[in-house]
Amino acid sequence: MIPRLTFIVPAYNSAATLVDTLSSLRAQTMPEWRAIVVDVGSTDATASAARGFGDPRVTIISQENRGLAGARNTGLRHAWDERDPEGCPVSFLDADDTVAPQYAEAMLARLEGFDAVACAFEFMDSENKPIDWIIRPAKHDATIQRLIETNSFAVTCVARLARLRELA
Repeated sequence: MIPRLTFIVPAYNSAATLVDTLSSLRAQTMPEWRAIVVDVGSTDATASAARGFGDPRVTIISQENRGLAGARNTGLRHAWDERDPEGCPVSFLDADDTVAPQYAEAMLARLEGFDAVACAFEFMDSENKPIDWIIRPAKHDATIQRLIETNSFAVTCVARLARLRELA
């Protein structure tokens, strides 16, 4: 299966939240996705939690901790699939984030004709209850250059991998 969307998930000492993140991916209405979990030197059971999730669409890469950007860059390097010359679009998630079941399908539908798309996101408390803090990116934020410079989308961005590689 060639994935239609690759999720890149940096993880540091995230055993307590990673399974919820991966479960939100498993619940996607579009099954053609994969996740690259980049464990950056965790001292807890993060890697075990990812391996124990038991979904062949999840790949675990372990490396020393080079920060969030280093983990995301590692994920991007591993995201390229030679079977797909355009490169599958990517979405960045943190290891304590969850997405709605329609996220992948809706974001890919809106990506047509653009390098990147983003959606609003809501902050939740430790019990996964909304804390009334919603962020809505503006249209001028929806460029690859802006993503590279400021990442004003947090984790709500889907971007074309080929375009990211071109600008890197």
